[in-house]
Amino acid sequence: MNGRTPRHSHLHQCESRQPAAPTGKLTRGQDNVTSQPLEAVNKVLQLPLAVFIERVAAIKPTKEKRMPNHVTNIIEASPSAIKSMLNEHGLVDFCQIIPKHSDLDLDGSGAIHGDSENAAELMCKEPPSNNELIARLELVNRLRSSALQMSNESFEQFVMMMRNKRKHGFYHCMDYARNAWGTKWNAYSQSAEDNTDSRVTFETAWSHPYPVIEALSKKFPDEIISIKYADEDTGSNCGTYTIKNGEVIEQNIAPSWKEQTTEQKRFFTEFAFRLCHPDTDPRQYGYDENFEYDEAVEEAFSAEQKSA
Repeated sequence: MNGRTPRHSHLHQCESRQPAAPTGKLTRGQDNVTSQPLEAVNKVLQLPLAVFIERVAAIKPTKEKRMPNHVTNIIEASPSAIKSMLNEHGLVDFCQIIPKHSDLDLDGSGAIHGDSENAAELMCKEPPSNNELIARLELVNRLRSSALQMSNESFEQFVMMMRNKRKHGFYHCMDYARNAWGTKWNAYSQSAEDNTDSRVTFETAWSHPYPVIEALSKKFPDEIISIKYADEDTGSNCGTYTIKNGEVIEQNIAPSWKEQTTEQKRFFTEFAFRLCHPDTDPRQYGYDENFEYDEAVEEAFSAEQKSA
């Protein structure tokens, strides 16, 4: 599917952003917020001031934006259902199923200024993350924001975000997408030539777009739609399910990596690798016959290719 190097779940120190099973709702990945925002705020604010300052001071700010994990999605359905997902270019476009408000665009560049968003979230009393460290960061960044110190571009974005929030309930397109589509961007890394009348393949950022599939299913209530998806964090955030009239009727979704049995890790690692890299020899990335990573396997394969 793609030329990216798989990420080995078992080598990660951080847990993959794992969506819930489709019988509930697939989550928004890293953007989950607490259902009890006041508790999260109080937990941060109740820290002793000296401890709070010490912990915040230890956090190193960065201007780098982390690239998302790319999730490969394969949808199989009737020609009529597949066609309804495609735009005039023959590409999957979530706006065909769940349209977005055109005036949510900020300045047309697609870039979102962090100081604008922090100020808007402060003014709207946006609940912080349910992760204590992230909540602390969010609150500090919001309290540091100042409309008087913004650039003209940032200030204009701040005003537009406030207007969008009042009118639509969302600050900008990405905010809307996370809530409406379950992922922050539209479908990407796809080719009209690779799609067929009954099957499409595309990628999404961080999460599988379950809300889009649910809406598509309700639009065609008599159709059975089959889905496979896999995160490049191989073995985590992946699985299969079928859905009819908005209800999941069958599923096999990977638990979080730390909760998987040895058998499950082997199964879902192989499943995810073959979904994302169907034409690739697993040894190229160090997977042995049991789909366990072994650096020696990778080195042996590399040597074999050089001598061929």
